[in-house]
Amino acid sequence: AVVSTQSTGAETEKCGTVTSLHIQRAITDMYQSVKTRAIMNCTLYQKIFLKSVLGVFRRKGIEDAVFKEVYEVFSSLCQFQGIFSPPCGAVLQMCVELGSGRILLVEQGPPTIHTHIRLNCSQDDVVFALKESS
Repeated sequence: AVVSTQSTGAETEKCGTVTSLHIQRAITDMYQSVKTRAIMNCTLYQKIFLKSVLGVFRRKGIEDAVFKEVYEVFSSLCQFQGIFSPPCGAVLQMCVELGSGRILLVEQGPPTIHTHIRLNCSQDDVVFALKESS
């Protein structure tokens, strides 16, 4: 099969055969949602926060968490990785930002330590995005 590809930058338009690499890239692009790509582009602290959300979900057995529970896991993960754990207010603001980016569903109203958090995508999508971006 012959395929024509367009690329940006220094590359020019090329014609050639379709390889397994082309097919793998196409499959990856098909299954990566906008949310998955957004998770891949999150900051280190946001990724740790998302891992913390997953940890609370798995521990509780339901996909609903309270910010206070997630913050405790977040602080532990930061300590484990040897990085500074931001104060609660900064992490709460980060949670709100993830909510405004539609990665999380954050309870309506002013954010507090009792705010309920849910994922706005599947846990598998988050795990996949976190693995791919590390």
